[in-house]
This record gives sequence, C-alpha cells and structure tokens, in this order.
Amino acid sequence: MGARIKRLVEKLISVCLIMAVAVACSLLCTFLVSGVPTIFGVRPLIVVSGSMEPVLPVGSLVVTKAVTAEEVEVGDVVGYWTGNHFIGINPIILHRVIAITEEGYLLKGDNNETADPVVKPERITYRVVYPEV
Repeated sequence: MGARIKRLVEKLISVCLIMAVAVACSLLCTFLVSGVPTIFGVRPLIVVSGSMEPVLPVGSLVVTKAVTAEEVEVGDVVGYWTGNHFIGINPIILHRVIAITEEGYLLKGDNNETADPVVKPERITYRVVYPEV
C-alpha cells in the first residue's frame, strides 16, 4: 500500500510540474506577443538603442503614459509603433517630436542625424513621463 501511495504522489507532482511549465510558457508567449503590460495607462520600457543618448542611455528604464496624438506637443519624447513586426513583436520607438505637420508627426532621436519618416497620429501611443526629458 505504501508503494502505491508513493507512485500516486509522484504522478501528482509530475502533473503539477507539467502544468506549471505550461502556464509559464503561456505567460512568456503572451509577453512576447503583447509586450510589457500597461497598468493604469502607465508602461515601463527599457531603452534598447542609443538614438536618444545622452538623455536616455541604453539600458535606461523609462516610464511612459498612454496618450493620444492630440495630446502631444513639439519637444515631447513619445513612443510610437513602427508597424514592423519582428518575431511577433511590434517594437515601440522612443523619439522626440520636432514638428507637427498636416501629414503627421516628425520625430527624431536626439543622437540621430536625420528625422524618422513621418509618423501617422494613430501610431503614437505613449509619452515619456519619467525621467523628465
């Protein structure tokens, strides 16, 4: 009887471990597809390129707030969706608004020589609120 209970407990532990791994994999896939979750309209992001140096060095943690394009002003550092998907991820670019035109928004990394192609208003989703830039 003792050996039977031991096998039953081992099977139960195995099933629990398999379920835990499945849940972890599911959460990882969700994270990769949708990115870091937004909480109360606030989303932390990590700077992954040098385009905004020295203001936002690579590896910096920034806090962004969800905004509409109408709330954005020249001089703001905003996050916009590129529309380019890489392994299911649609990266957010953090650049400064240098002009607002009828065609859209002109953005440029502080460390870049040239501006980005015109960004349509619907692609702008976040403004950097911390650190103040």
